[in-house]
Amino acid sequence: MDPYFQFDNNDVSDEELDGRAELPESFYQEEKYYSDIRVINNFKAFIGKEPEFIGIKNVPANDIYNIIYTAPSYKTKELTPDQVDMFHDLYMELFGRIREIKVYKSVTYKIFKKCYIN
Repeated sequence: MDPYFQFDNNDVSDEELDGRAELPESFYQEEKYYSDIRVINNFKAFIGKEPEFIGIKNVPANDIYNIIYTAPSYKTKELTPDQVDMFHDLYMELFGRIREIKVYKSVTYKIFKKCYIN
């Protein structure tokens, strides 16, 4: 045996490397949150080109996140077919499914309340 090479107590055997470390649930929740924020920022970039939504650039993505993840209100705003498609894309990215148009209209109403002073 080489006198310069000796095993330490800190050496790891191949058998110990087979197991994977368990990540806490909070890690996955945080990863999902930041992924959702990236999706919302992309949505803001696309829908911000619509004349009605020009003020969305002033609404933080976190505020839109909170609006989307809370219960819809009864007040709504009308949407064009292109805007509905953008909401379809947003909800597919966030939830893997589309929602009813009334949900998108409700979210739009809440976003407009943040964008513009009524």
